[in-house]
Amino acid sequence: MLTAAFELLTEKGLDFTVQDLVDRSACSLRAYYQEFGGKERLFLAMFERVIAVGLSQELAAVEAAGPDPVDRLRAFVASDLDRLAQSRPELSRALAVYYDRLAESCPDDLVAAMRPMHEVLVDLVGACRNAGRIDTEMSDETWASLLLHWQMSVLVARILDIRHGGQAFAMDDVWTVMTGGLIKAPTNGRTSSPSPASARKPRKPH
Repeated sequence: MLTAAFELLTEKGLDFTVQDLVDRSACSLRAYYQEFGGKERLFLAMFERVIAVGLSQELAAVEAAGPDPVDRLRAFVASDLDRLAQSRPELSRALAVYYDRLAESCPDDLVAAMRPMHEVLVDLVGACRNAGRIDTEMSDETWASLLLHWQMSVLVARILDIRHGGQAFAMDDVWTVMTGGLIKAPTNGRTSSPSPASARKPRKPH
């Protein structure tokens, strides 16, 4: 049923009806309400699916970035923008609009859906701290929350083509702003050799 929902979301945006979904998926109306209870829960399930697929790609980008913890953190942040360039614009736009709607109507559900990403960011920030590359006493959890908020805001702005002052921004600009108060420059212009803890794999999200 989710596959049919994604097809309809691409074709019609958020305006497709329950009957559209029932017809496309060949499931009964009763089965739809038993599984989702309503359209809000359907969209939440779709959003969770997108997060799960995106997270697997982000983790692959982290592993490909090598052992340096700052490079790994940057790869995680950049992978969403890279993935966006390959996504269908209609689907991305619909999901961006729904992200804002979910933040207003079901903030606790949004937090739960985003928790796996937050957990990985906590580990990545912690790895930077273990390598002596964090320039703040703010907790890893707080920094991960801020990075996640910024990351999602940038994605929504990119998807909806919001350009304050008519300017687009590159990944280097995003990275500089997001980590300007977080990342410490390497000593003597060289990247610190990561400790075993700093190069560890991010824990698997719960």
